[in-house]
Amino acid sequence: MSGPLSAGITVVHITSERGWRGGERQVFLLMRELVPLGISQTLVAPAGSPLAGRAARAGFTMTPLHPKATLHPANLLILRRCLKTGPPPILHAHSSPALTLAAVARRLGKIRGIVYTRRTAFRVRRARKYRTAADVYVAVSATAERCLLDAGTPVQRLRCILDAVDPEHVRLTSASGVIDSVTSAGPTVLSVGHLSPEKGHRVLLEAWPSILERVPEARLLIAGEGPEWSDLLGMIHALDLASSVRLLGFREPIGDLLVNADVFVMPSLEEGLGSAALEAMQMSLPVVASRAGGLTEAVVDGRTGLLVPPGEPGPLAEAVVRLLKNRDERARMGEAARLRARAVFSGERMAADYLRIYRELAEVDRGDLS
Repeated sequence: MSGPLSAGITVVHITSERGWRGGERQVFLLMRELVPLGISQTLVAPAGSPLAGRAARAGFTMTPLHPKATLHPANLLILRRCLKTGPPPILHAHSSPALTLAAVARRLGKIRGIVYTRRTAFRVRRARKYRTAADVYVAVSATAERCLLDAGTPVQRLRCILDAVDPEHVRLTSASGVIDSVTSAGPTVLSVGHLSPEKGHRVLLEAWPSILERVPEARLLIAGEGPEWSDLLGMIHALDLASSVRLLGFREPIGDLLVNADVFVMPSLEEGLGSAALEAMQMSLPVVASRAGGLTEAVVDGRTGLLVPPGEPGPLAEAVVRLLKNRDERARMGEAARLRARAVFSGERMAADYLRIYRELAEVDRGDLS
């Protein structure tokens, strides 16, 4: 895929995100996968952010954004200098504020085009930037695609490129003591994700007493950090679940957690695609997920896992118990999940799809100049 058609293409990735969640991992994965395809890349990201640090350590050119508002005058100057340091680039915005910044940057210097990737399923207001700011709008699932269409994005500018599994995030290390001490007592249910309301961890805890009634030896591990931590901890104690449920905090990589688990649960109320579910599938885990957003595209109901109505503890408990009690079904679904993850959600495929877009924009730009 590399060669003359990729030569001379420079991409400036822009994000306003300061955390390290699934979206930021996808940006970093895309950058790594584009390296062997011959794409020159720069990352423009908030100074001190985890993504900025990882990109710098990996040898990518890094331009730090001012830590205040994305459209702070200092950031416009930063981006203007970035545009003047080499050939006209393609700007790839990975967050909504970054799209606004890229649209302004179009007036500051010569660029070849703007790509915007939307990874969330939250509804957005109809706004001009979702109609005209980008030359190509990319959605990571059909759900995210519908959100952009509802926001006014022209269908002729819209593409769908599925996110991918990051092999670094699921690599194995030596199993830690905390994992062994919790999982050795019985079958283990694992959930990984940001502890925020839309991820549905409250629903999972509400379902857990019913699961324990039928599988008393079951254990639940929840890995992640976020604003819901204290409330979830309070629920665990209020429901008297401390002996079977552990909040593990942030974990990376998560390979050891995945190989020590029997069932993966993603009870999200809204989800762009669900990269954590993809990672579980890569490690041969059946996934119980909400029928919410892009999760219906990640998990094939009855084949790679089970889909349940979002926000309902009863059906969630039934699905988890079904898999915990049926080892053969777990194994069959887990193997199907692994094959699907490798066939559909590979980093190579994702990078190749973006490369086609970059080439299209580069060809249009060359045509405009001729």
